[in-house]
Amino acid sequence: MEIVLTGTGSPLPDANRAGPSTLLKAGDTLPCQGVDALAAGTDAYVQTVVRRDLVEQIANDMMQDILDYHSDVVEAAQTAARVGTKRLVLTHMVPAPTPEQYPEWITLATQHYEGEIIIGDDLTTVAV
Repeated sequence: MEIVLTGTGSPLPDANRAGPSTLLKAGDTLPCQGVDALAAGTDAYVQTVVRRDLVEQIANDMMQDILDYHSDVVEAAQTAARVGTKRLVLTHMVPAPTPEQYPEWITLATQHYEGEIIIGDDLTTVAV
């Protein structure tokens, strides 16, 4: 697999360059047409996510600021459904859930996306 780094406003790389498997790793971004274009039809869409409902309860300006530039788990799931990716990988989750809380995050995502959903802990391996 070839890894191509690009911004959401950059021209799309030739899909045939990367071989048969593709993934998009998006971070620190809200849903937008650029992410949609890059994630369309990928084997995996990896997105850093927040739980807006939980972050809004934290009385800290820095925590509130991240809502302006991070996708919520629901937004990531909606993007995954809209672009037709085969699997959604939730990573760098804020606030960091315990493994016992993972089902809550997955349940939120499954309300908007029917594909495979993976919690991407550190060192998680996803075969594409």
